[in-house]
Amino acid sequence: MLFMSRKGSLLKRTLLAKIDDAGLKEQLDQIELQLNLAKTTFERTERLWNQKIGSEMMYLEAKTRYEAQKKQLVQMKRQLAKTRIYAPFNGTIDQVFANRGASVAPGVTPILRIVNLNRMYIEADVPENYLTSVTKGSKAVVEIPVLGQSQITNIRQTGSYVQPSNRTFRIEAPLDNPNGDIKPNLVAKLNVIDYTNPEALMVPRRILRQNAKGEYFVFALSNSEGENRYAAEQRFVELGKSKNEMIEITQGISQGDLLIDEGVSLLEPNQKVKRIEQ
Repeated sequence: MLFMSRKGSLLKRTLLAKIDDAGLKEQLDQIELQLNLAKTTFERTERLWNQKIGSEMMYLEAKTRYEAQKKQLVQMKRQLAKTRIYAPFNGTIDQVFANRGASVAPGVTPILRIVNLNRMYIEADVPENYLTSVTKGSKAVVEIPVLGQSQITNIRQTGSYVQPSNRTFRIEAPLDNPNGDIKPNLVAKLNVIDYTNPEALMVPRRILRQNAKGEYFVFALSNSEGENRYAAEQRFVELGKSKNEMIEITQGISQGDLLIDEGVSLLEPNQKVKRIEQ
Protein backbone atom coordinates (compact mmCIF):
# COMPACT_ATOMS: atom_id res chain seq x y z
CA MET A 1 0.00 0.00 0.00
CA LEU A 2 1.27 3.43 -0.91
CA PHE A 3 0.68 7.03 0.13
CA MET A 4 2.23 9.58 -2.23
CA SER A 5 2.78 13.35 -2.48
CA ARG A 6 1.49 15.31 -5.46
CA LYS A 7 3.40 16.52 -8.49
CA GLY A 8 5.33 19.77 -8.20
CA SER A 9 8.62 21.31 -7.13
CA LEU A 10 10.29 19.92 -4.04
CA LEU A 11 13.40 20.22 -1.92
CA LYS A 12 15.94 17.60 -0.99
CA ARG A 13 14.76 15.31 1.85
CA THR A 14 11.09 16.08 1.15
CA LEU A 15 8.87 13.10 1.99
CA LEU A 16 7.63 11.74 -1.34
CA ALA A 17 5.87 8.53 -0.47
CA LYS A 18 5.13 6.24 2.44
CA ILE A 19 4.78 2.50 2.08
CA ASP A 20 2.47 0.64 4.45
CA ASP A 21 4.72 -0.66 7.23
CA ALA A 22 2.65 -3.87 7.51
CA GLY A 23 2.63 -3.83 11.30
CA LEU A 24 6.28 -2.84 11.74
CA LYS A 25 5.27 0.03 14.04
CA GLU A 26 3.48 -2.36 16.39
CA GLN A 27 6.55 -4.63 16.39
CA LEU A 28 8.71 -1.63 17.22
CA ASP A 29 6.49 -0.78 20.21
CA GLN A 30 6.78 -4.36 21.47
CA ILE A 31 10.57 -4.32 21.12
CA GLU A 32 10.76 -1.04 23.06
CA LEU A 33 8.70 -2.57 25.87
CA GLN A 34 10.92 -5.65 25.93
CA LEU A 35 13.99 -3.41 25.91
CA ASN A 36 12.74 -1.45 28.91
CA LEU A 37 12.14 -4.71 30.80
CA ALA A 38 15.56 -6.08 29.82
CA LYS A 39 17.19 -2.83 30.93
CA THR A 40 15.47 -2.87 34.30
CA THR A 41 16.36 -6.53 34.84
CA PHE A 42 20.00 -5.93 33.90
CA GLU A 43 20.37 -2.88 36.16
CA ARG A 44 18.96 -4.74 39.15
CA THR A 45 21.06 -7.82 38.46
CA GLU A 46 24.14 -5.63 38.09
CA ARG A 47 23.53 -3.94 41.44
CA LEU A 48 23.16 -7.32 43.13
CA TRP A 49 26.27 -8.66 41.41
CA ASN A 50 28.27 -5.65 42.58
CA GLN A 51 27.15 -6.56 46.12
CA LYS A 52 28.33 -10.16 45.56
CA ILE A 53 24.70 -11.38 45.52
CA GLY A 54 23.59 -13.85 42.86
CA SER A 55 25.55 -15.84 40.32
CA GLU A 56 27.77 -14.58 37.51
CA MET A 57 25.69 -16.56 35.02
CA MET A 58 22.52 -14.61 35.95
CA TYR A 59 24.41 -11.34 35.50
CA LEU A 60 25.78 -12.35 32.08
CA GLU A 61 22.39 -13.60 30.88
CA ALA A 62 20.70 -10.33 31.87
CA LYS A 63 23.43 -8.31 30.16
CA THR A 64 23.20 -10.41 26.99
CA ARG A 65 19.39 -10.04 26.78
CA TYR A 66 19.70 -6.27 27.23
CA GLU A 67 22.38 -5.90 24.51
CA ALA A 68 20.41 -8.14 22.13
CA GLN A 69 17.23 -6.08 22.62
CA LYS A 70 19.13 -2.86 21.87
CA LYS A 71 20.45 -4.27 18.60
CA GLN A 72 17.01 -5.57 17.67
CA LEU A 73 15.54 -2.11 18.25
CA VAL A 74 18.14 -0.51 15.96
CA GLN A 75 17.45 -3.04 13.20
CA MET A 76 13.69 -2.51 13.43
CA LYS A 77 14.09 1.28 13.21
CA ARG A 78 16.22 0.86 10.09
CA GLN A 79 13.63 -1.42 8.54
CA LEU A 80 10.84 1.02 9.39
CA ALA A 81 12.81 3.92 7.85
CA LYS A 82 12.78 2.09 4.51
CA THR A 83 9.01 2.54 4.31
CA ARG A 84 9.51 6.25 3.65
CA ILE A 85 10.86 7.63 0.37
CA TYR A 86 12.57 11.03 0.44
CA ALA A 87 13.73 13.27 -2.42
CA PRO A 88 17.44 12.64 -3.08
CA PHE A 89 17.91 16.16 -4.53
CA ASN A 90 16.05 19.38 -5.32
CA GLY A 91 13.84 19.01 -8.35
CA THR A 92 10.39 18.48 -9.74
CA ILE A 93 8.15 15.43 -9.74
CA ASP A 94 7.77 14.90 -13.47
CA GLN A 95 5.68 11.73 -13.45
CA VAL A 96 4.06 9.44 -10.90
CA PHE A 97 4.01 5.78 -11.96
CA ALA A 98 2.41 4.10 -8.92
CA ASN A 99 -1.11 4.93 -7.76
CA ARG A 100 -2.24 5.44 -4.19
CA GLY A 101 -2.85 2.05 -2.61
CA ALA A 102 -0.89 0.12 -5.23
CA SER A 103 1.39 -2.76 -4.32
CA VAL A 104 5.09 -2.11 -4.90
CA ALA A 105 8.27 -4.20 -4.75
CA PRO A 106 11.52 -2.54 -3.60
CA GLY A 107 13.99 -2.14 -6.44
CA VAL A 108 11.48 -3.45 -8.99
CA THR A 109 8.39 -1.24 -9.14
CA PRO A 110 8.99 2.34 -10.42
CA ILE A 111 7.24 4.85 -8.17
CA LEU A 112 7.94 8.32 -9.54
CA ARG A 113 10.40 10.32 -11.63
CA ILE A 114 12.23 13.37 -10.28
CA VAL A 115 14.12 15.71 -12.61
CA ASN A 116 16.34 18.72 -12.03
CA LEU A 117 16.91 20.71 -15.23
CA ASN A 118 19.51 22.92 -13.52
CA ARG A 119 22.08 20.12 -13.39
CA MET A 120 22.10 18.70 -16.91
CA TYR A 121 24.97 16.80 -18.49
CA ILE A 122 25.78 14.93 -21.68
CA GLU A 123 27.36 11.50 -21.89
CA ALA A 124 28.81 9.63 -24.84
CA ASP A 125 30.88 6.58 -25.75
CA VAL A 126 34.33 7.26 -27.21
CA PRO A 127 36.51 4.73 -29.08
CA GLU A 128 39.37 3.35 -26.98
CA ASN A 129 42.05 4.76 -29.28
CA TYR A 130 41.23 8.20 -27.82
CA LEU A 131 42.06 7.12 -24.25
CA THR A 132 45.19 9.26 -24.05
CA SER A 133 43.87 12.29 -25.95
CA VAL A 134 40.35 12.66 -24.49
CA THR A 135 40.86 13.25 -20.78
CA LYS A 136 39.29 15.14 -17.90
CA GLY A 137 39.34 18.85 -18.76
CA SER A 138 39.34 18.40 -22.55
CA LYS A 139 37.27 21.03 -24.33
CA ALA A 140 34.18 19.97 -26.26
CA VAL A 141 31.42 21.53 -28.35
CA VAL A 142 27.88 20.26 -27.81
CA GLU A 143 25.27 20.67 -30.55
CA ILE A 144 21.58 19.97 -29.94
CA PRO A 145 19.93 19.90 -33.39
CA VAL A 146 16.31 19.85 -32.23
CA LEU A 147 16.86 23.09 -30.27
CA GLY A 148 19.30 24.67 -32.70
CA GLN A 149 21.70 25.27 -29.81
CA SER A 150 25.40 24.72 -29.24
CA GLN A 151 27.68 25.43 -26.32
CA ILE A 152 31.26 24.90 -25.25
CA THR A 153 31.95 22.70 -22.24
CA ASN A 154 34.71 20.63 -20.65
CA ILE A 155 34.89 16.90 -20.04
CA ARG A 156 34.42 16.42 -16.29
CA GLN A 157 34.60 12.65 -16.11
CA THR A 158 36.06 9.81 -18.17
CA GLY A 159 35.25 6.17 -17.66
CA SER A 160 37.73 3.76 -16.10
CA TYR A 161 36.27 0.80 -17.97
CA VAL A 162 36.34 -0.14 -21.66
CA GLN A 163 33.20 -1.84 -22.95
CA PRO A 164 34.32 -5.17 -24.49
CA SER A 165 31.34 -5.23 -26.88
CA ASN A 166 32.24 -2.05 -28.79
CA ARG A 167 35.68 -1.08 -27.37
CA THR A 168 34.53 2.32 -26.07
CA PHE A 169 34.73 4.21 -22.79
CA ARG A 170 32.22 6.64 -21.28
CA ILE A 171 32.73 10.40 -20.99
CA GLU A 172 30.54 13.02 -19.33
CA ALA A 173 30.34 16.83 -19.59
CA PRO A 174 28.07 19.40 -17.84
CA LEU A 175 25.59 21.57 -19.76
CA ASP A 176 24.25 25.05 -18.99
CA ASN A 177 20.45 25.10 -19.06
CA PRO A 178 19.29 28.52 -17.80
CA ASN A 179 15.92 28.41 -19.58
CA GLY A 180 15.20 24.74 -19.02
CA ASP A 181 15.06 24.02 -22.76
CA ILE A 182 17.34 20.98 -22.55
CA LYS A 183 15.43 17.90 -21.43
CA PRO A 184 16.69 14.46 -20.33
CA ASN A 185 17.35 11.96 -23.14
CA LEU A 186 17.63 14.56 -25.91
CA VAL A 187 19.89 13.53 -28.77
CA ALA A 188 23.00 15.72 -29.04
CA LYS A 189 26.24 15.79 -31.00
CA LEU A 190 29.46 15.99 -29.00
CA ASN A 191 32.65 17.18 -30.67
CA VAL A 192 35.63 16.70 -28.37
CA ILE A 193 38.74 18.73 -29.04
CA ASP A 194 41.42 16.09 -28.58
CA TYR A 195 44.29 18.03 -30.22
CA THR A 196 45.20 21.71 -30.62
CA ASN A 197 48.11 23.36 -32.40
CA PRO A 198 47.77 27.10 -33.11
CA GLU A 199 50.74 26.96 -35.51
CA ALA A 200 49.58 23.91 -37.46
CA LEU A 201 50.02 23.97 -41.25
CA MET A 202 46.91 22.43 -42.81
CA VAL A 203 46.68 21.49 -46.48
CA PRO A 204 43.97 19.78 -48.57
CA ARG A 205 44.32 16.02 -48.80
CA ARG A 206 43.98 16.19 -52.59
CA ILE A 207 47.41 17.77 -53.06
CA LEU A 208 49.21 14.89 -51.31
CA ARG A 209 50.95 12.26 -53.43
CA GLN A 210 52.58 8.98 -52.40
CA ASN A 211 55.45 7.11 -53.98
CA ALA A 212 56.11 3.36 -54.18
CA LYS A 213 57.90 3.44 -50.81
CA GLY A 214 54.81 4.84 -49.09
CA GLU A 215 56.39 8.27 -48.62
CA TYR A 216 54.13 11.32 -48.88
CA PHE A 217 55.13 14.43 -50.79
CA VAL A 218 53.73 17.65 -52.21
CA PHE A 219 54.83 19.95 -55.02
CA ALA A 220 55.79 23.50 -54.15
CA LEU A 221 56.52 26.42 -56.46
CA SER A 222 60.23 27.18 -56.80
CA ASN A 223 61.35 30.34 -58.60
CA SER A 224 65.06 29.59 -58.49
CA GLU A 225 65.19 30.32 -62.21
CA GLY A 226 64.12 33.93 -61.76
CA GLU A 227 61.02 36.01 -61.22
CA ASN A 228 57.82 34.54 -62.71
CA ARG A 229 59.71 31.42 -63.73
CA TYR A 230 58.70 28.48 -61.58
CA ALA A 231 59.50 24.80 -61.28
CA ALA A 232 57.62 22.05 -59.42
CA GLU A 233 59.79 21.23 -56.41
CA GLN A 234 59.11 17.88 -54.77
CA ARG A 235 58.85 18.13 -50.97
CA PHE A 236 58.63 15.03 -48.79
CA VAL A 237 56.44 15.70 -45.78
CA GLU A 238 55.47 14.23 -42.41
CA LEU A 239 51.76 14.06 -41.67
CA GLY A 240 49.99 14.95 -38.43
CA LYS A 241 46.34 15.13 -37.44
CA SER A 242 43.52 15.37 -39.95
CA LYS A 243 40.05 16.90 -39.96
CA ASN A 244 37.52 16.45 -42.73
CA GLU A 245 39.41 17.08 -45.99
CA MET A 246 42.35 18.89 -44.37
CA ILE A 247 45.51 17.34 -42.93
CA GLU A 248 48.36 18.73 -40.85
CA ILE A 249 51.93 18.84 -42.18
CA THR A 250 54.48 18.64 -39.37
CA GLN A 251 57.67 18.61 -41.47
CA GLY A 252 58.58 19.41 -45.05
CA ILE A 253 56.95 22.78 -45.69
CA SER A 254 57.01 26.19 -44.03
CA GLN A 255 54.63 29.07 -43.58
CA GLY A 256 54.37 31.04 -46.83
CA ASP A 257 55.30 28.19 -49.19
CA LEU A 258 53.22 28.07 -52.38
CA LEU A 259 51.87 24.57 -53.01
CA ILE A 260 50.54 23.31 -56.29
CA ASP A 261 46.93 22.17 -56.42
CA GLU A 262 45.63 22.14 -60.00
CA GLY A 263 47.03 19.32 -62.15
CA VAL A 264 49.22 17.97 -59.34
CA SER A 265 48.55 14.36 -60.41
CA LEU A 266 50.28 15.01 -63.75
CA LEU A 267 53.41 16.76 -62.41
CA GLU A 268 56.98 15.53 -62.41
CA PRO A 269 59.78 16.90 -60.22
CA ASN A 270 61.36 20.11 -61.61
CA GLN A 271 58.68 20.41 -64.28
CA LYS A 272 58.13 23.99 -65.46
CA VAL A 273 54.81 25.40 -64.28
CA LYS A 274 52.89 28.66 -64.47
CA ARG A 275 51.37 30.37 -61.49
CA ILE A 276 47.73 31.33 -61.99
CA GLU A 277 46.62 34.37 -60.01
CA GLN A 278 43.02 34.31 -58.69
